[in-house]
Amino acid sequence: MKISSYLASTFLGLGILNAQDYTEDIAGKHHGPEELPKKKFSLFDEDDGYLDIGAFLDKPFGFYPVIAPITEPAVGYGAAVVPVFIHRPEGQARPNFYALGGLMTENGSEGLFAAYSAYHFDERVQVEAAVFDASFNLDFYGSGTSVIPSDLALQYNLDVTGFTLGGEWKIRDQSPWTLGLKYFYGDVNASLKRFPGSEFLPPEVDLSALGFKTTFSTITTGIAYDTRDNVFTPTNGQLTELEVGWSDPSWGASDHFQLLTLQTLQFIPLIDEKLYFSARGAVTQSFGDVPFYRLPFVELRGVPMVRYQGDGAANLEAELRWQIHERWSLLGFSGVGMAWNDSKFFGGSTEIIAGGAGFRYLISKRHGMHVGIDAGFSEDTSAVYIQFGSAWPRS
Repeated sequence: MKISSYLASTFLGLGILNAQDYTEDIAGKHHGPEELPKKKFSLFDEDDGYLDIGAFLDKPFGFYPVIAPITEPAVGYGAAVVPVFIHRPEGQARPNFYALGGLMTENGSEGLFAAYSAYHFDERVQVEAAVFDASFNLDFYGSGTSVIPSDLALQYNLDVTGFTLGGEWKIRDQSPWTLGLKYFYGDVNASLKRFPGSEFLPPEVDLSALGFKTTFSTITTGIAYDTRDNVFTPTNGQLTELEVGWSDPSWGASDHFQLLTLQTLQFIPLIDEKLYFSARGAVTQSFGDVPFYRLPFVELRGVPMVRYQGDGAANLEAELRWQIHERWSLLGFSGVGMAWNDSKFFGGSTEIIAGGAGFRYLISKRHGMHVGIDAGFSEDTSAVYIQFGSAWPRS
């Protein structure tokens, strides 16, 4: 399982982080901010009078205190407080971002982090970096077909300190193809907090002593094809990406393993400006000696993160959004996920079905950015998600 996935809730409020400050029409023409008419700063749209933060996001430099609710069932309710600095150099269509902040949730998970994203060489290269120090309290329910009941889950803590550095290179101007290279380093201390029957142990038994330390040093290469018309809330286009991550003692890792991930996002306007269909499919397969807390897991709204893990995991989720008003829209979604062991693709696996509904509000007309709330449900869990942009964020 990717440690970076634990940080997903942290960035719920950063729909603008690592985002491109432009829109693209179906024909593929880019409209940079220099082509947009300049407007005086206001939190309300001058045409319809509705709340709109487009001018707020377009300030050439600013400090934005973001308070992002965390609603992930795996860690409980909480919040991330994230001051964001934005700077767009003269003549650059896409802004650079600098952020630092912290998070805390009701189950005792907490963390601090800093992140950076900037464009170089005429915006052909995007550089991303982050450092973090966090502690997460999580549950392990087994892997593949060995899923155990919630009341028998093994509870553990992860103390994670590390950094990530990477970049993406656009093959040529206006090309939808990019090549990526990322490096992740992290020291992880895992300790046991509870296992079935531990309540009968004498108080002098310290379960936290039953832990181990792991060093992650992972190199990830990838290739992506991206024709989405918007990175905030896409309505048309496709994103398909393939990533391969290698962890090896040769470059400082404790374990030797690989992670292969294929993901595709599809966005289709069924009725122009009224009805939109979108879908996400993803499959991850691990190879080698993967620590149990880095095993692939099912990622669906309504399913707690890391609830269903295995040597491999796959997800398929579809969404239908109805624009009932220029600013407001309703949506429904449904998905299926599965996890398996020993590379038995779709054989001897554990499946889970989830679905739900939500609403969106067009918070920035100039950027095509929607925000809202989703309520997701699965077999034995329900959850509420605060959404900034797409439910499947990818810059």
